[in-house]
Amino acid sequence: MVTCIKYKSFVKGSLLGFVSFYVEKWGIEINGCTLNQKDGRRWINFPSKEFEVEGEKKYQPLIKFKDKAHMDIFCDMAKKSIDEYCSKMERNDQ
Repeated sequence: MVTCIKYKSFVKGSLLGFVSFYVEKWGIEINGCTLNQKDGRRWINFPSKEFEVEGEKKYQPLIKFKDKAHMDIFCDMAKKSIDEYCSKMERNDQ
């Protein structure tokens, strides 16, 4: 199970916000993820390290699944957990 433990909205370009997750099965927190959206598609990026190649900014993820199917499963669970977190925060604000 993937649980969103923190979400901070920050809309800029495709970026929607910054996210921290807890993965119960692994007993690990993953901080510094991003939620992105473009053309109606939402996805999660893991924390990354910025570097330059010939003056162009590039990013290398610090965490990566070897199997794309595992990343897809994680992203689906992560997006649902963000939606649940935001819904819970909205209810608490009312």
